[in-house]
Amino acid sequence: MNKKLKAIIAVVLVSIIVFTVSMPFGAIQVTRLYGDINNDSFVTIQDARIALMIATGIYPETVEGLDFQTTDIDSNGKINLDDVLTILKTAAGFMPTKPIGNFEFTENGAEFTNLVNTYRVQADFAKSYVTYSEDLSNIARIAAEEYATKTGTAFTNFDGSYYYKYLDYAGISYEYADKIVISSSYSHKAAVEAMMRNQQSKKALLSDEFTKIGVGAYTKDARTFYWCVILIKD
Repeated sequence: MNKKLKAIIAVVLVSIIVFTVSMPFGAIQVTRLYGDINNDSFVTIQDARIALMIATGIYPETVEGLDFQTTDIDSNGKINLDDVLTILKTAAGFMPTKPIGNFEFTENGAEFTNLVNTYRVQADFAKSYVTYSEDLSNIARIAAEEYATKTGTAFTNFDGSYYYKYLDYAGISYEYADKIVISSSYSHKAAVEAMMRNQQSKKALLSDEFTKIGVGAYTKDARTFYWCVILIKD
């Protein structure tokens, strides 16, 4: 491929990216369900197990990533065994799922970043914060959609190029770059915790090599959300 053709392709790809990220992403309405304490958009035995541990004092009512409002089904201000029984019946199919209401999904990128920085402070080898970047987040949103609908891999784009090429096309300078993709629920807290449970993504999130972070998410069904994080050192 000659240099002129490469230049033309690069311009076209930049135009595609700029056009895409300048378009407003459609509002996604997510339905919260009574009993869905772990934010995975289903009421399952796992929810009942967590609720039981809270009701019996094994878990405190302050665990990150859990939606306690959905679990206080009788609205008495606490999670008790009656709530656990209702969740168990729902998970077993003896009671229908009950919506608690809809809300408009957002990645909460700044809060996502703050939570990552909290983990970085707690880690002995993390000596610096990462700064949230909307430019990186725009690319992360594209990458999350491509992962869910076209590629199924975190490391290449739909055209076969490596993930960092979108940074080049968008004119973002960087010394190092990395990319994380996971499937989770609508909760940014649950997404961070899922990444922290994976040793490879945890290492990237806590690494001093990176100074900026972008966060994007995509869903096809408002149940499973594909989260993408792009990290760079600028």
